[in-house]
Amino acid sequence: MPKLDKNNPQLTKELTKYTHDSYITRIEYNVEDGILKIEMDYAYERRVKTKVTFIGIDVFLSVAGDWGGNPKEVNILLLEDDLSFLEKYLPNHLSGLEDSFYIVIEVFSGGLMHIVAREVIIELDDEQ
Repeated sequence: MPKLDKNNPQLTKELTKYTHDSYITRIEYNVEDGILKIEMDYAYERRVKTKVTFIGIDVFLSVAGDWGGNPKEVNILLLEDDLSFLEKYLPNHLSGLEDSFYIVIEVFSGGLMHIVAREVIIELDDEQ
C-alpha cells in the first residue's frame, strides 16, 4: 500500500488518474481512531477500485452541493498545497498542521469534502 508523499508527484498523479468520474461506493469514518476510508469505483477504460485511507484526521468538513449532478460521482480529487482556504473557517484549529495532507474531493453535485490528515494510504485494485 503506497503512502501519499508530497515529494512524489507521480504517486499523486496515479491517485487522481482513477478518481475523476469514479463513483464513491463507501465512506467509513472511525471517529475514535481518527481514520477515514473512502472507496471509489472507476469503470470507464477499465475497472479500477480505489481505496483511500486517511489516518490522523484533523479536519473532515463536508459541504453539500446544489448543482443537480450526482453526489456520488467524483469530479476531481485535489492535493492542496496549503491550508489557506480552511484558515477562513477554522482560524484557531490549523496550527501545526502544515506537514499534513489537505485533500479536497469535489463531486458532480458541487459538494466538497475537505480532509486534513497526517497520513494517506492508497490502494488500487485494477480488475481490467
